[in-house]
Parts: sequence; C-alpha cells; structure tokens
Amino acid sequence: MNKLNFPAAASPTTQDDTITPNAFWPSISIAEYRASMNVDDSVPAIRVKTALIAAITTVSKELRAFRLAAIENGIATLAACDADEIINGKSVHVHSFKQAVYSFANVEILEKYATFAATGNTAERAEAKQEQANDFRCMGHNAVADILGRNRCDSELI
Repeated sequence: MNKLNFPAAASPTTQDDTITPNAFWPSISIAEYRASMNVDDSVPAIRVKTALIAAITTVSKELRAFRLAAIENGIATLAACDADEIINGKSVHVHSFKQAVYSFANVEILEKYATFAATGNTAERAEAKQEQANDFRCMGHNAVADILGRNRCDSELI
C-alpha cells in the first residue's frame, strides 16, 4: 500500500492524541492511525483529526441501529459485542470499527488533497488518489459489513 504523502505543511507539535466518541464506540488514537495507515507528518494534524472525526461520524451513523440494538440487549460497548472473538486482546468488532474509521479517514484526506500538487501532473495525481480513495471506501464498507454480520459484496461497472 502506498504511503499517504503530501506537500509539507505546518503541523502543531502538541495535540490531544485521542478522539473519544460516545461511550459505546472505542477511542481512536491519532498516532495509531498515522502509524497503521502510513500517514506521515506532511498531512497536518488538524486535517488528520478532522478526517478522523468525519470518519467516526460516518461509521457511527451506519452502525446506529446496531448500537441501539446492542444497548437494548444490555451490551454497553462495542468491545462487549462478540466478546468471545478476540484478536490481540480486543474484540474483532473493535478491530473492524477501527479499520472502517481509518479507511474512511483516508478517503477524506485523499479526496481533499486530490488536486493539490506542486507539479504539472495534477490530473494524473488526482486520478490516482481518487482510485486509492475508492479502494479505501470499499475497505471501510467491508469493515462495517463485518460488524453487521453481512456478506461483503464487490461489484464493478464495466
């Protein structure tokens, strides 16, 4: 997978590293997102945080009915859902939630930077970034489908 690398911009040196959604969803570490998805410091911290918040909003809206049903059944957190399915000490649903959030955050970043280039090959770069964004969007939808227990469906227009 390619590294998300964009023209350098000033980035605050200190920041709150954690984004905390409502109590049902796990917190998201900005540093963990950057390391996991290979997003370097050329993407300013405020843009990363904004993209992650937008992604959490997208994912939590898609999973709203799931969350409400879980709470109605006495399950207070995503981590407690399918608690017997654990990888590295965390519920597979938590891993899927983070994958969905990280993927949708990458879509936000790629689409906002798609036409930003210092050289004359802007159109080629924009097309390549849009293709990457589409791949990340698919990964995000697949992660949401995993949480919902739905089958993944891939289709392509020809």
